[in-house]
Amino acid sequence: MKKIINIISKISIFSLIGVGLNIYLIYTFLSLWIHPQINDVEMIFNLTVLLFFEFVMVHSGVFMSILGRQWKAWLFFIIIYGLFALAFNSIVSGNQILILYGVVILNRMLPNILRKPEDTEKKEGIIISAIYAMIYFFLFIIIIYCASYVPPLGLTKEFLESTNFSQINTISGNFSDKPYIMMCFGALYYLFLTLVEVIMIVRKVKKQKIQ
Repeated sequence: MKKIINIISKISIFSLIGVGLNIYLIYTFLSLWIHPQINDVEMIFNLTVLLFFEFVMVHSGVFMSILGRQWKAWLFFIIIYGLFALAFNSIVSGNQILILYGVVILNRMLPNILRKPEDTEKKEGIIISAIYAMIYFFLFIIIIYCASYVPPLGLTKEFLESTNFSQINTISGNFSDKPYIMMCFGALYYLFLTLVEVIMIVRKVKKQKIQ
C-alpha cells in the first residue's frame, strides 16, 4: 500500500490537472454536439473560438519546455500569448478564453519553472508538446476531408435556425454554419490529448515500480 501511495505521489499534479481539464472539455463538446439546449448556442460558438485559439496555444508547450527558468523569456511569451488571448476573448461573450489561457499557462509554466536544469523530464515535455501539435494538425486535416461524414446529431439545421445561431456566429469560413464539425473535432482532439497524458502517466508508474 505504501509503495502504491509513493508511486502516486510522484505523478505530476500538473499531469492530473491536464487529464481532468481534457475530460471536462470532452464531456462538454460531446454534450453540445449530442444534446444541445436552446441556451447553449453561445457556448457552442465560444468553444469553436477556443479550438482556433488552441492552434496558437498548442505551440506554447514546446517553447515553455525549452525555456526552463529563463524569466525574461517567460515574461515575453506570457505577454505575447496574453495578447492573443485578449484578441480571441474579444470575439466571444464572457471571459472563457482568458480563464482557459490562465489555466493552461499555469499548468504548462509551473512544472518547467520548478524543474531542475538537469531534469530529464525537460526532453519529455518537448516531445509531448510536439505530439500535441501534430495531433492538432493531422486531426484537423482529417476532419476537413471527412466533414461530409460527420453527423449533426443534435445540432441540426432546424435547431440552429430556431436558436438564431447565425446571429451569434461571427466567424466566416467553410464550416461556420456547421458547428457540429467543430464539436466533433474538439471531442476527438481532447480525447487524443487525454490518451497521450494517460500513456505518459502509466509509463511513469511502471518506471517507479521498477525502481
